[in-house]
Amino acid sequence: MRLRNRASSVRGSVFSLGLFLLMALEPAPAQPNTSGAELMKRSSLIFIGTVSRMEAVSFSGVRASKNTAVVNVDRIIEKPKAVSLVEGKQITVELKDPSLFHEGTRATFYAEGWVLGEGVAVKETGHELIAATAAPQPQGAEEKRVQTARQNKMDAEVRSRIANADMVAVGRVTSVRPLALAAPGRKSITEHDPDWQEATIKVDSGLKGIRSGKEVVVRFPASEDVAHYSAPKFTVNQEGVFFLKKDKVTGRPKALLGGAQVDAYVVQEQKDLLPKEEAARVRALMKRR
Repeated sequence: MRLRNRASSVRGSVFSLGLFLLMALEPAPAQPNTSGAELMKRSSLIFIGTVSRMEAVSFSGVRASKNTAVVNVDRIIEKPKAVSLVEGKQITVELKDPSLFHEGTRATFYAEGWVLGEGVAVKETGHELIAATAAPQPQGAEEKRVQTARQNKMDAEVRSRIANADMVAVGRVTSVRPLALAAPGRKSITEHDPDWQEATIKVDSGLKGIRSGKEVVVRFPASEDVAHYSAPKFTVNQEGVFFLKKDKVTGRPKALLGGAQVDAYVVQEQKDLLPKEEAARVRALMKRR
């Protein structure tokens, strides 16, 4: 994402505050003949639009170039809630290959956020041209196609989590305490200290690596530092589906549970925890593996 420094004017201040990120990283370049399903996986904003002007922009917050075009938003298929995209309005699209477009070209655009200020600007990750003679699609058909692709993507991510986890369990957090109290020892304080906490989880349903009715010790970083803010923060009575890996990061692979030493597990990403309501879907995905 590009940040333009226009602090010399009020407009610049508004523009800077209006910058937004729809993804943490720039999207991977679209490959020739990339399928719509693949484009959906790498795009957070999908809409049908008609090119109004080439080598132009819809607002002064971005600079016109040979790759920019003003596009009328005919129909919104999918967008983040934070983006105030409205059907019938014009936005700026940075095209990957402007030679494929001209005024009047209609297409399904797959995009990622670029700039939000006086208007909206996005970067194209790919597109699917719509022929002028193409018959209109049934209401909701495009949305259903996007939803199916998104669901397939989420299912693939869950299957990957299952495969990489040492333990998968449906359970409830029964206690939380600082790791320093649970396993005293020398503590190295760093700029990005994770502030490790230790949670005990009662397993209601063991899906992988543990039986129902057992308990497991799970460590998680309680710090809100940028290096750890995305990790789940467990609280007593919290329920969910836990994807756990053996602790190889704290330097203390064992934990005390009921007076005995047991393997400790760790979570470091929000995706390591799903709502308890997702248990049935996880079970079904495990059967398909």
